[in-house]
Amino acid sequence: MFIGRSEELGLLEKLYAKNSLNVVLVSGEYKIGKTALLQEFLQKKSAAYFAARNALSTVNLAAFCLELKEQGLWGPKNEFRSWDSVLSTLFFKATQQRLVLVIDDVQYLFDSAPEFFTAFAKYAQKYKKQLRLSVIFSGAPFAEMERVLLKNQEMQIKNYINAVIKLGAMDYWEAQPFLEGFTEEEKLCLYGAAGGNPHYMSYLDAELSFKDNLKKLFFAPAAPLYKEPIQLLKLDLREPATYNTILCSVACGAERLNEIAAAADME
Repeated sequence: MFIGRSEELGLLEKLYAKNSLNVVLVSGEYKIGKTALLQEFLQKKSAAYFAARNALSTVNLAAFCLELKEQGLWGPKNEFRSWDSVLSTLFFKATQQRLVLVIDDVQYLFDSAPEFFTAFAKYAQKYKKQLRLSVIFSGAPFAEMERVLLKNQEMQIKNYINAVIKLGAMDYWEAQPFLEGFTEEEKLCLYGAAGGNPHYMSYLDAELSFKDNLKKLFFAPAAPLYKEPIQLLKLDLREPATYNTILCSVACGAERLNEIAAAADME
């Protein structure tokens, strides 16, 4: 069951209702709920969904063509050898019927497939007045999306962006369905422990005690969030070992800067 994000869903539905070309950026941290939001929005809509790979442009092109074929966007006889040809077909199709195109993890296309964005801008301009197409680019935190899409003078696609959704922690009151069955104090503690992240809160179990929930989430070796800190460090930092050492020193009681440095054996 999908919970919350009513404001973000409302904005997407409002743009969809315009029945023209509109482009939305959805940005947010790892596991903050971007994909869940998009899947909820796509319910009962004619849509194409593609999660980009951290791979070469040729790999992404092949996967894009195959997955959209499986989603019924074109038949088995359609063969595409370039982003230009596949986007030409997709945009023309969007002049004939209402479509939604979602590119998840779009940051993987920034460097590997700049020709995707060139072709996108080309056919957006060519069919602009006829298009019935909603496009959602979802991925990295906003600073990265802004650097590549909005501040890059070569990225013509920025001229077509209608809205930006910066997905963050869920509001405490909106998160209440995740916290049912706990006392008010426990709700606040669990919400804080999960950082307002809906993915983390989805693991909460009202049949278990407050302490057992914490153990189930964070401290048991098989807990879903047991290795999450290391994973986050690997995603965001070039030398996670250094930062992990600092965090460990703080967790062991070091509070002052010189204490942390000494415990971590650093200057």
